[in-house]
This record gives sequence, C-alpha cells and structure tokens, in this order.
Amino acid sequence: KLEIQSCEVTERRLYIKATLPSLRQEVKVGDIVEAGIQITNSEVGLGSLSISPFLMQLRCMNGWKSDVSGLKKYHIGGRNGGDEEIRAFLKSDTKAAEDKAFFLKARDVTEGILSPEVFGTLVDRMKGATEKKIEKDPVKSVEVVQKQFNLSDVERGEVLRHLCEGGDLSAYGLGSAVTRTAEDSKDYDRASELEALGFKVLELPKHDWQEIALN
Repeated sequence: KLEIQSCEVTERRLYIKATLPSLRQEVKVGDIVEAGIQITNSEVGLGSLSISPFLMQLRCMNGWKSDVSGLKKYHIGGRNGGDEEIRAFLKSDTKAAEDKAFFLKARDVTEGILSPEVFGTLVDRMKGATEKKIEKDPVKSVEVVQKQFNLSDVERGEVLRHLCEGGDLSAYGLGSAVTRTAEDSKDYDRASELEALGFKVLELPKHDWQEIALN
C-alpha cells in the first residue's frame, strides 16, 4: 500500500509523492531507502502528466527523484491527446476508450516503477556511488557542483554544511547533501528540482565526477 509523503499544487505544477513501505533496501549500514513514485502534471503548458521513480531515504527523510538514463520520467500525455479540435469530433465511446487507455498506461507505468527490479537498479546505483570518493577539498568540490547545476550561493552553503554534517565524502554523500538541501527550500518547485539533482550527482559521467572529486 502506498503512503502519500507529500502533495502540493504550485503555480507551475501539481505534485504527488508517495512511497511503498513494503519495498526497502539498505544502501549502506544504517541507511535504508524506500521505493516510491512522483506524479506531476501541469496545466500551464510545462508538460503533460509524468510518473518518475521516487525514493525516500529513511535516516533523514530525504526524497530522491530519479531522472537517470533508462528510468526517465514517463510522459503519459494528456487525455485530450493535446488536440482539442480533433477531440471535438470524437464520439462518446471513442472518448471513453481514449480515457480508459490513458489510465491503463498510467497504471502499468506505476506498477513497473514500483517493481523490485526497477527499485533494485536504483539502489545498486546508489551503492555504486558510495565508492566514488571526494579526494581533495570538499569546499571546492561543492563550488564545482554549484557551477555544474546552477545552485544559488545559499544552496551551495547548505549543501556544504549538510555534506560536512553527514561525514560521507562520496558521490552518495554529496547527493544526500543536495537532497537534504531540498528540505531547506521554501519553494516547492525548487525543492523538487533539488531532489532530482541529488540523483544526477550520482550519475555524473567519469570526467564530470573527477572535476568534482579532484578539484
């Protein structure tokens, strides 16, 4: 059974973030993550309904949204198909079939994201990130992250603080610091962006990670 962790309607989007307590794994000793999904929709032209993998880090209740290769958010599309002129010609049974297909696709994508296989893939990537270490000055490493991901000066300071407090100078620790910074944001849209950025830190190409780790 899914548990709703957060719901919000902003000027840009509607968000629903939910997790599945029955599906958990340990990334490292004492650090457990829980499987989940994030559903977003926009009524102002910023994108159709999308469903993304969402993980909750239970130790500090950080949310992680995955946007990694092969697990990017699934654009289901609008029930209107994006073309009101065509829909005006559709008969009621056609509209009903179109709506049914839409909800069936959303159901199937949700079940797929919440499968042990997809969750296991994400957790494996987190585990792999614990082996990628920051080898020099973490202050400079966070400055590189700021440039790569367009963080504000305030966000940079918060990421550095959470990184030092967490004591994990790895890609996973850095990603955790970014997602923890999301909790500090008073803007829900920006907080959600930071939750996605945390996972992007884990998936940085070797060259980009070395720029952070060896700076």
